[in-house]
Amino acid sequence: MNKHQSMSFWRSFYLNIFLVIATLTLGTVSSLAERQSSFQESKITVKKLSLTSDPETLRVELPLRVELRKRKRKRKRVSRAREVVRTPSDSALLTKFAHGGNPHNALPWEPAQRTGLGMLSQRSARVTTQNQPNSKQNTSRDSEEEPLDFSDTGRSGQQTAGETRRGQCPDVSFPLTALVPSSNSGKTIATHPKLWFYVPYSTEDISKIEFVIQDANRNDVSRQTWQPQNIPGYLSTSLPETEPALETSKSYRWYFKVYCQQDGNSAPLFVQGWIEKSEVSEDLSQQLKEEKSPHMLYAYNDLWFDAINSLLDYYLIAPSNSQIRTDWEKLIKAKGADLELPELETTDLFVRQN
Repeated sequence: MNKHQSMSFWRSFYLNIFLVIATLTLGTVSSLAERQSSFQESKITVKKLSLTSDPETLRVELPLRVELRKRKRKRKRVSRAREVVRTPSDSALLTKFAHGGNPHNALPWEPAQRTGLGMLSQRSARVTTQNQPNSKQNTSRDSEEEPLDFSDTGRSGQQTAGETRRGQCPDVSFPLTALVPSSNSGKTIATHPKLWFYVPYSTEDISKIEFVIQDANRNDVSRQTWQPQNIPGYLSTSLPETEPALETSKSYRWYFKVYCQQDGNSAPLFVQGWIEKSEVSEDLSQQLKEEKSPHMLYAYNDLWFDAINSLLDYYLIAPSNSQIRTDWEKLIKAKGADLELPELETTDLFVRQN
């Protein structure tokens, strides 16, 4: 090998060595770059999770795709809530629950109306509102199953005339009786009320009758005296329209006296009690306009004198009405009334015209 060939060999050798070193260097740099990229991606992922080392303040910010998945599930639930079966049977079932679960109160199916998250029957919504009580006033027939109760603490007075003071009056099966509860008091909404009494004596036995109404200070509001023309029987008398009207929320004492002897100065048989003037509400006033015979409406609203007067006035018009006789028994036998009286069918009724 000459000198020229020797130099060419070494030049090729060093060139190959250089190429090998260059290749190795470039491979290392590329590997480092890939590792650096992977490390940056890992940092980004960790940053998205926002993990903290404190377990009490651990927070995880969910990726957007997780949030979108939750919203999708929520939309599905809302969609299912809107899917109400529109068949008549299922709508009637909804109406049944609107009535407290009573199938007898369920209304016929009606087309439903779309609301916020579902479908509700129009009449179901209305009935739910209407079934809520909005007043203390009672109607006459809606309260038929409720027992009447006129119990009260009671006031001074007497429902029947005492037998020990009968004087010259003859013996009778039923005593002189005021149609008033056993508490000796009752209420009215009338400004000039009518009161009823059972008078067992004939016109030959009585010289006169006296009816007195006084205020709480015992001042006379009205004092009437007359000689009866039509007794025995149920007799009514009232505060004349010419006298001052009773004032609302005030109580008045009344007396009903019967003089049996010819001597009018002797002590009479009498009954006495109280009457309170109450205020009529707008609701009750409207109901009274719609009732043909409102005696039970009065009774269920604790208006004793108006109930008795309305019932007996109607009985005078329709004495053969069996419902009137039934209501009469309910009134006089009600709790707190406890009246022992002769039958309506066998007793005359007389209305005194003032």
